[in-house]
Amino acid sequence: MACSKNFRSLLRDSLIVMALIAGALLLSGGPSAASAKKAQLTVSGQLDRAGYTVLAVGYKGKVTSTHARSFKLRLGEQRVTLQLIGPRGKYAGPIVVGYKNGKAIVGVRAGAKLGRIQVVTAKGFARVTKKVRGAWLDAKRVALVKKQVPLGNGRNFGFVRSSRHNGASGNGGDTDFDGVPNVLDAAESGTLVLNSLRSAKTAGPAFGNQLVPLAGAFDAELNPGPPPPPGAEPGGPAAPTSRWMSQIFLDIPHTLNANATGVTREQIDKALVANLNIKLMPVPTGDVVKLDCHGLSYCSEGGTGQVVLNGVFSSPGVGGPPSVSKPWPSCCSTGGDGFGILRGGATEVVLNGEFSLDPHAVSTKIGTGDMLTVLVSKDGVTTLQPAPLDFVFNTVPALKSFDGGTGVKTIDYAAGAGAYGTRDNPMPVTAVAGGDIKVQLTWWRPQRDGIAGAGEPDFMDIGRLVYEFGIPPQGDLIPPRTNSDSGACSAASYTESDPNLEIVPGAQSSGTMSGELTDGSADQAANSANTLSVTLDLTKCIVDKGGPAVIPVGTDIHMDVSANAQNSADHANQDLYFRVA
Repeated sequence: MACSKNFRSLLRDSLIVMALIAGALLLSGGPSAASAKKAQLTVSGQLDRAGYTVLAVGYKGKVTSTHARSFKLRLGEQRVTLQLIGPRGKYAGPIVVGYKNGKAIVGVRAGAKLGRIQVVTAKGFARVTKKVRGAWLDAKRVALVKKQVPLGNGRNFGFVRSSRHNGASGNGGDTDFDGVPNVLDAAESGTLVLNSLRSAKTAGPAFGNQLVPLAGAFDAELNPGPPPPPGAEPGGPAAPTSRWMSQIFLDIPHTLNANATGVTREQIDKALVANLNIKLMPVPTGDVVKLDCHGLSYCSEGGTGQVVLNGVFSSPGVGGPPSVSKPWPSCCSTGGDGFGILRGGATEVVLNGEFSLDPHAVSTKIGTGDMLTVLVSKDGVTTLQPAPLDFVFNTVPALKSFDGGTGVKTIDYAAGAGAYGTRDNPMPVTAVAGGDIKVQLTWWRPQRDGIAGAGEPDFMDIGRLVYEFGIPPQGDLIPPRTNSDSGACSAASYTESDPNLEIVPGAQSSGTMSGELTDGSADQAANSANTLSVTLDLTKCIVDKGGPAVIPVGTDIHMDVSANAQNSADHANQDLYFRVA
């Protein structure tokens, strides 16, 4: 009997304890509630073809991804849009989950089961094949359409003219309602201006692809990304976006410009393969930082890319020590995923916060719409940051003609080293009344590859660039600089009547103001009639840099003209030589 009483007492006490625990769990939400919520922070679907990457871009900019054709993708936020990257690394458009009031619904809520998804490659987007439950959609997140195709898609990469520009800002927003989130959009303002080429007057912090300072840009945690290790949760606030920039330096014998007589795409491609360099800047910090190139031929396994390890960028005719490079990513890849390691590997490829790559790619293999992803592993959590390529310079600015006081003379690019403006045949210039040496310069804009899906031709003359004529230290003419003076001639050195150019004072340097020539024209089809012109007072430029007021006859003057994007670090330069006659 005593044993029975003891058993009943123990049973009663156990039930009381269990009830108390259950009540506490109920009040706290309990592990089962948290697990259920965690399990619902996914979206699933089945693409009708393989080889694509699905990105889930949260409204606040958190990003996760999967390469699986049949996927159950963990999300970083409760509401996302789903975006595709194609098998060769190009942006392939948004996934449309429904239509409402003549617009495409692209907003998806966590827990959604989308079923079969049809990839419409010819039109650059994807769509569900069956109606999705309304509870799984965010019908307020929509895209403008044309014949049910989102305005922004995998054919134009978001390079569109939109009637609306008041959408959400930030990386996860869609400012121009084209269906492409700002972090992936080549032209998020909806004004047919690539992000990197937007005017400095209009570019602002509301846009996700803005240029960010190198120092401290990635001290905070980055956007969450795939695949988080077991037990780890996506997290962390949105962060500044890493950006790619392109650069080319050429002298006149190696210059090719689409506006010069007889120049072909094949010739431009040959020069591009030999001379183009791109940099990712700034590269985020982490225990291990990798780069996923999604099959792009110039930075994936078996491709053409070479990582520059010593930070040197040399180009034919311009000089400088040779660069040290290795095949990318095979030089620096472990784990069998094919991703190159930027930080945390046996070979450190980041120098001064930058990753430098020589793509060795022709114009049709690199450019707008290329999608790359930075994977950052820190403290056991892997995060993801999309880093799309806005554009690359295909050519450099090219001097067309000059008048240094002896009449207008044109540059014959077919003459190679014998052309005017080369080291072997400098442009003759003479002093005018008053003793100053002035030269009128006319040049062609550099080009980028046209976006065919946006109706552009093969090559586009790039507008909205800032031009500078600069002079480096040289012999007894220009003393070595002891500060950060860029060498650009001062604003007072220029006189112009070109309706497209505005003389703008630049940064303070050496006690003088450097001068910038801002081109106000839009991008346009390459055409030899599209020129810019300015008169440069060489004497004034030289005096401002510490040189003599009287330049002896026979003096050679080495300069360059640089074309610089206003909203990025992209630039293209041509070397020039003058001789006082």
